Amino acid sequence: MDAKTCKLLIMTDMHHCSRTPKIAYSNAIKFASENHIDYVLLLGDFADIGDSTFKREFFESISGSHNSPQKIGCPGNHDVDRRRVSDRVKNIHTNLESGKRLNKYQERIFQDPIAKSGHFSETITLMNESCVNTYQNAFWSIFEDQSSNIQFISLNSAYFCGFKEFEDLVGVPEQVLATLESAISPNFTNIVLLHHPIEKFYNTDALPLKHVFEGFCARNADFVIFGDEHYQLSGANETAENQYYVLKSMPFAARKVPHNGMTMLELPKDRPRQFRLTHFENKISEFPLLNSLGKNGFHFPDDQTQKRWEHLDSDPSLRIRSLQPEQIGKIRDEISAMICPDIVRTAKAVSDFNVAQLDVPSRTITLTLGDLHFSWQDRF
Repeated sequence: MDAKTCKLLIMTDMHHCSRTPKIAYSNAIKFASENHIDYVLLLGDFADIGDSTFKREFFESISGSHNSPQKIGCPGNHDVDRRRVSDRVKNIHTNLESGKRLNKYQERIFQDPIAKSGHFSETITLMNESCVNTYQNAFWSIFEDQSSNIQFISLNSAYFCGFKEFEDLVGVPEQVLATLESAISPNFTNIVLLHHPIEKFYNTDALPLKHVFEGFCARNADFVIFGDEHYQLSGANETAENQYYVLKSMPFAARKVPHNGMTMLELPKDRPRQFRLTHFENKISEFPLLNSLGKNGFHFPDDQTQKRWEHLDSDPSLRIRSLQPEQIGKIRDEISAMICPDIVRTAKAVSDFNVAQLDVPSRTITLTLGDLHFSWQDRF
C-alpha cells in the first residue's frame, strides 16, 4: 500500500506486570515508527488486575519520541480500580441489571466528569495524557482525522466490570450510546474501538445491551475493533442498514520480538473497505499449532484430519515439502474450513505460522509455514 493509506497497529491485553520488561512496549512503538504506522490503537487491559504502578509504567514506556505514532486508547476490565467503586455506581449497576428505571441523579453519571468515576479516573487520566483522543466523561471519546477522513469512536465497555460482589455487566448503557450518537459527525469512515467483543455484551429482556449496541454499530460503524478474548477473529456483519467489519486482535506478546501479538490494519484513504489486515505472531508461543487451534475454538472435521495435522505440526516445513500438489490443495481446503467457517479467522504459533494476512480486494489469505508460503482465495 502507498502513502494514501492510513496504517493502524492494534495493541491489546498487555496485562503488564513484573514478568514483562518495560522495553517490550517501547520496542513495539519503535517497530510502529519504523513501519510508518499512523496510529497505535491501545484496546485496554494495560496492567494486570488494575495495578496502579504497572499501569503507570506501561504508559511511561509507550511515550516514545516526538516522531512516534499517535495513540488512541480505550480501557478494559483489568483497568478498574476496585478499591474506588462508589456506592452510587454499585446502585446504578444493580438497577440496570434488574431493569429498574434510573432517577435523574443516577443518569447524570453518564455525563459526569471523570473524577466522579473514581474506579476509572486514573486509567482515563493516563490515557488522556498519552493518547490523542480525550475522554470528557468515563464512557466515550471521539477523535477525527480529517486528512484520512477517519473518525475514531472509543468506548468504555468495562465501566460496570470487575466488582467482586457483582456479575460483570459488560457493555455500554443505551443512554450513553444515545448521547454519543448525536455527537458523531457524518461522512467519515467510523472506527469503533472497545475492549470487549460484541458477543460478550450483557443481554437480557430487562437490559439488552448487546442488541442495542448491534443497532448502534449497524447505524454508525464501518469497523468495530476489540480484544479481550486472546484470539484472532475477522469478519463482516451484514445488517439491513449496513455492513461493518469486525476485527479481534491477539493479545500483545512482544517480550522478545517487537511485533508479536499485534495486528496491522491498512486502510486506503479513498477506498477504506478495500483494506489489508495482517496478524502477527500470537501469544500462544509455548504451544504447537494444533493446541493453539484447539484452545481458540477451532475444530477438525474428523479424526483423520486431526491426525494428518498432528503429523504435519511436528515439522511443517519438512512435511509439506514431501507433499504432492493435490495433497497441498487438500491442506488448503482444510485450513479454509478450520479458519474460515463463516467468517475469516487466523491462528498460529510462533514456531510454525509466522504471518497470516488477509487482503480484502483480492479476498486472498496468505499463510507462512516456516519458509514456505501459501496463498489462496476464500470468501469474506
